[in-house]
Amino acid sequence: MSTRATLIAEIAASFPDNTSGAITPAVLRTFLTDVVNSGLIPATDGTPIAWVSPPASSSSPGTAGQAAYDGSYLYICTAPNTWVKTATASF
Repeated sequence: MSTRATLIAEIAASFPDNTSGAITPAVLRTFLTDVVNSGLIPATDGTPIAWVSPPASSSSPGTAGQAAYDGSYLYICTAPNTWVKTATASF
């Protein structure tokens, strides 16, 4: 998985400045950078998922719709300060 900084650098390198066309690379770069910086990835039902750091416990501060992951688990906040986790495995 790429880091935010890596994605921003890749966006800048892939879309050099150019002023021709209705959608210029500068506009596209700005949009893609905003998407990367937002930390939000839309879920299938349209509810945004906010990726955050993994919680320390099942009652750690959190808001429904937040998600996190580490090397072993995927964490999902299902209600205020209520986290569930599931183990990750190769398949």
